[in-house]
Amino acid sequence: GREKNLPQDRQIRRRQTHPEKRRHLYQRLPDQPSHRRGTAGADRFQLGRPAEPALDAFLPQRPAALDLQLGHGWLTPLGEWLEVSDEAVTFHDREGRTLELPLPEPGDYSLNLPEQLRLYREAGHFRLVGDGQPERLFQGEHGRCRLQRWQNGAEFIELVYDLQGQVQALKASWGKTLLIQRDGQHIVAIGPARFGETGPALTATPFVRYQYSGHGDLIAALDPLEHGEAYAYRNHMISRRTLATGFNFHFEWDAY
Repeated sequence: GREKNLPQDRQIRRRQTHPEKRRHLYQRLPDQPSHRRGTAGADRFQLGRPAEPALDAFLPQRPAALDLQLGHGWLTPLGEWLEVSDEAVTFHDREGRTLELPLPEPGDYSLNLPEQLRLYREAGHFRLVGDGQPERLFQGEHGRCRLQRWQNGAEFIELVYDLQGQVQALKASWGKTLLIQRDGQHIVAIGPARFGETGPALTATPFVRYQYSGHGDLIAALDPLEHGEAYAYRNHMISRRTLATGFNFHFEWDAY
């Protein structure tokens, strides 16, 4: 049957043996196993506070065009950013959308009414506020402004960048840290960490590991027990998703 509680243009047909028609926006992955024994997936990490943002992974409508942190097409909140011009600000969000806001005057804010977003222009950064979401701080005042932190009141999660400009760790105000291990630009593992003299280092087995094909596609997301999901592609477009239970979802794309 059709997915419930979704707008008509985002509904998805799912069958075990027949291809799935998926034409609209994105497919969201299931919960990540970092805090639930025996579950598997590739998208959610928690640092210990109920109000923090989740790290979700999305496939936009045309994923083959981008080879990013989780392979071709997969988007995460780590890749959100602002493009600031002389008159406007473009927000590139975690779903691959671009949302426009007027450039506010220093100390003032502007609005995107359809998305219920408020953009505050403050010294050295912009602060983006949305209903029911943690606030996002973007570093810089012109051009490309990268995500600096999520915050909720006095609590926050800081994004720690390496010399190549890639996020290497998430550091929470309440003392928890996650290390983001990479092979080039691809994330290969995420786990608990501690900062030392040489930077962040793992303190335990990673919560999740990611595997890639020789073509740069994400092909598996595994928990510490080596359980997880597997993915297959055609021309970098996802064609099959296999759950830890062995259940398969098949995808068809209008372009192929």
